[in-house]
Amino acid sequence: MIHLFNRFISISIIGFLAIFLLDLPLQAQSLEELKQLPKEELIKMAVQKTRDPSFNSHRFTLIQVWLYKNDIDVEFGHLVEYQPRKKNYWYSVTVPLIQGTSTKRISGKSVRKLSPSEIERVPLYNPSDYEIELRFILNSINNSEVKGIDKSSDISSTNSRMIISEESNYYTVIIESELTRTGFRLKKGTGKVSKLKVSEARPIGNRKRLY
Repeated sequence: MIHLFNRFISISIIGFLAIFLLDLPLQAQSLEELKQLPKEELIKMAVQKTRDPSFNSHRFTLIQVWLYKNDIDVEFGHLVEYQPRKKNYWYSVTVPLIQGTSTKRISGKSVRKLSPSEIERVPLYNPSDYEIELRFILNSINNSEVKGIDKSSDISSTNSRMIISEESNYYTVIIESELTRTGFRLKKGTGKVSKLKVSEARPIGNRKRLY
């Protein structure tokens, strides 16, 4: 698992909010036509559709393409997301290519208390801001003797995600893969792992992964 650290330092599921972006229609293409395109082309189309000159797909470490109803969604996110106690960030953006409106996902413990103007000023999550915390967490997981955590997993080579939420005395860590969802607490200072729970992965609803 520590292998991913060299490739990136980058949900909390607490306090979820979507912000709508301006979307202008691209040249019309059918669902079947889009399904035949390579992932790289779909990503370029999604970036174009945001109509945001500052949007950079290289800021994200996990880009997934989904079939959803009669549309294709391109989701820009992160393999590892760190949610600090006292800050809010937007972590991902989902761009539908055929119809609908792009949405940003903002997470944070105080996000529900923000005014619309404050929401507009929420910054993009930058994983390098938490390099020290992430290195401690990943090292602690690798050094743990608790059974049930696959320390040899290289998340960067899969579609798994690690979700880290900071609490006062510990971190809540969730590792989500296509088949399982592993959650546990990691003590601050000592790195001790406790309250391990492994369950089946949460259903993804009507979405089907294309890439």
